[in-house]
Amino acid sequence: MHYSSDREIKLKAAAIIKPVAAGVSVTCRQHPDAAAAALCLKCGQGMCETCFDASLPRLICSNCLSSLTPKKLLTSALKSLRFPAIWVMVCVIASGIAYGMGMGNPSPAALAAKDIAWPWFQQDLGKLYLAQAGRENQRAAALNFLQRPAESEKWYRQAAESFRKTAEYWKKTPVYYDLVIGEARALSGSGSNQAAIDLLRPLKIPPGDPAYAASQYYLGIIYEKSGNKLDAVEYFRRSLNAAAAAAGRQMDNLITMLTGDRREAKMIISVKMMCETNLSCTELQELLKKYNLVQEEQSSYRWKRAAVAKEDETVVPRNKAKPAADDDLKVEILKKSNP
Repeated sequence: MHYSSDREIKLKAAAIIKPVAAGVSVTCRQHPDAAAAALCLKCGQGMCETCFDASLPRLICSNCLSSLTPKKLLTSALKSLRFPAIWVMVCVIASGIAYGMGMGNPSPAALAAKDIAWPWFQQDLGKLYLAQAGRENQRAAALNFLQRPAESEKWYRQAAESFRKTAEYWKKTPVYYDLVIGEARALSGSGSNQAAIDLLRPLKIPPGDPAYAASQYYLGIIYEKSGNKLDAVEYFRRSLNAAAAAAGRQMDNLITMLTGDRREAKMIISVKMMCETNLSCTELQELLKKYNLVQEEQSSYRWKRAAVAKEDETVVPRNKAKPAADDDLKVEILKKSNP
């Protein structure tokens, strides 16, 4: 409370001093050797003349005055909660504290225990390891592009370990082979080419599985990096043959998954993208040119065309077959140019 004039202060002080003046023996709370000149309005304890002068205009002792400061801060804080930004800050701080204490940040053992009731593509622990492997793999590739090989190799080793954990957790799933291939590629990126070969060669992948073509392709890449060109060409050849045979089957499998369980199909595609096990057309074209496999593939294709043409002649003789539309157009142009 604020008093606007000295008269009001004196009147209030007189009301306090009166019981002391009536012969009540009271000492100062802060200075026990000094007699009280007034009583605190809040707690009733005595105040000597020095303390009384310091208490003006509130007329309360120093202890009561210090207790008012936290209350004032609390009152101001409660009033500030009317602003939405304050609530956002409070929630962020609270969530950070809770996360640090382990809430919402369960251990792998807790995640694995919770995942038992879910199908593989909905399990959190496998997704956690896979996402970690993908991030580490991308960072390693970026560092390699920036010509920082030591750092790149370190992140490739971490990515290989994350792929290994994912493959171990999802061992009996449709993406197990892709995860092993991802681990082998990361090992090769870290400089451990022999470890990558030892990991891929024992894999018993069915030839009809699209992962078989990818495994043979990356074995060829790793053998090439190791300087073994002869084995590299052989594995590239196997990859081409397997890719050609599995292309249609792979599309059929994808359509089947999409019409069956889209969530599983989405997860399979995500794994293949993070492991980078899909063979692109550009990679295959460069492969054909680099190892002089184009002639063989083209000659095989021409042989098939000749067989089909011969079979067509047995059904409809070529001399009696109707010309194609473009041949008719050429005949008309020749007639007009030579009247």
